[in-house]
Amino acid sequence: MPWMSVDWEGLNQTADAFNPDVVTNDRYHGYVKDLLDELSQKLGFSYKLQLVKDGRYGVKKDDKWNGLVGEVVNRQVDLAAAALTVTPLRAEDVEFTVPFYETGTAFLIKRPYMEYIRPWLWLLKPFTAGVWLVSLVAWLVVWIVMIVINKCSPYEWERKYKRGIAGKSQAKYYSAPNSYFSVSSMLFWQGYEHGPASTSGRLLIIGWFIFVACLAVSYTAGLTSSLIAEEKAVGSDSWFDVRGLGQKKVPFGTVKGGSTEAFFKNSKIPLHAELWREMDDQKTFASSIDDGVNRIRTDDSNYVFIGEREPLMWEAMHAPCDLLVIDPKLQNINYGLAVQKSHERILRDFDVALVGFKSDGTMEKLRTRWFEENSKCFSPLISGPKGKSSTSILPLALPIDFHKFLLAFVILAVFIVCALIALVIEKIFYKERGRSKIVVNEEGQQLREK
Repeated sequence: MPWMSVDWEGLNQTADAFNPDVVTNDRYHGYVKDLLDELSQKLGFSYKLQLVKDGRYGVKKDDKWNGLVGEVVNRQVDLAAAALTVTPLRAEDVEFTVPFYETGTAFLIKRPYMEYIRPWLWLLKPFTAGVWLVSLVAWLVVWIVMIVINKCSPYEWERKYKRGIAGKSQAKYYSAPNSYFSVSSMLFWQGYEHGPASTSGRLLIIGWFIFVACLAVSYTAGLTSSLIAEEKAVGSDSWFDVRGLGQKKVPFGTVKGGSTEAFFKNSKIPLHAELWREMDDQKTFASSIDDGVNRIRTDDSNYVFIGEREPLMWEAMHAPCDLLVIDPKLQNINYGLAVQKSHERILRDFDVALVGFKSDGTMEKLRTRWFEENSKCFSPLISGPKGKSSTSILPLALPIDFHKFLLAFVILAVFIVCALIALVIEKIFYKERGRSKIVVNEEGQQLREK
């Protein structure tokens, strides 16, 4: 986790976990560890870290605190250093420093439309594999049909040359290699120098041109949209809707006994209270963040995990890059260091130092180090519009699938069929009418008519 973690290499995690003489300070790393190092250097104090025995942040039950808050209240430690949420209930029994980090409640979901795509595959992103495959087949079919028309149509360049009414160079306009070049150049929006001479060939080229126009426009729009999709969001009444999670039977939950659960449980906003009742009735709480993440990855029912944004960001920032964080701006959360009520001088010194860190860029340096430079995935966060609460958010771009592109394939298929029908008519018409002969030179210039 980004806030504080331990390097257990060479240690017995079960036996040594709570022994500060074995798990020394240099075993810890994270945002909070770096913050403590900055504070100790500025204020001139030393410290010794130890893990909280029950692994909890602090919940009050039967008028007793557990976790980090409990160890501070019971004077087992002088300072609780963690991503500890400042709440009114906790502030009754411990003193909090000024916030060292501001965050909010976010939603962690399975990335809803695509897995992480390697940078060199981004050019393929606008279309699904099915569209790419059928487009390749369409290109091959058009090429083959063009060769057939050139060979069989009595009005096409090759057959005209055999009858002596076209030059040798004209006969090669739509040979197999040149047909390949003409069809491919249109695919890349380059056009061709010489058009087909027959009606059937012209019908085929018209159909191919319409198909390529649809393909090029859709690809350009899809690529542009996909490049910005995860940077923006749109309001939607689609499946992911904060106001409709319960009604749409999407299971969701948060850590049982945590500050996020307390926020929903004690909120005066009807929507938040309703969401908590749904979690309580359906028993969809998670025992920890890791448990919530595992449920997202293994649950086939689109489980949504609710928690504080930065821990969820950390999970989404790392492989297998299959998670997405939605930030609907539901709540502002402050993290602070907790000290005993009697430690007013320590509290004052820490407050002054933390305010100074915000001013001189130390806090921003730590945030960049742990939440930007460590990211292994592309854009794991989608933020809601500023100034709006309870908004619903959905990524902008989806890859174009075969069904969306079906009309373009149908148009091409119709023109191919029409071209083949025209080819048959041309052969019948030529056979019934006979043929004329015009003698031409090598450049195709007419000399005389027979």
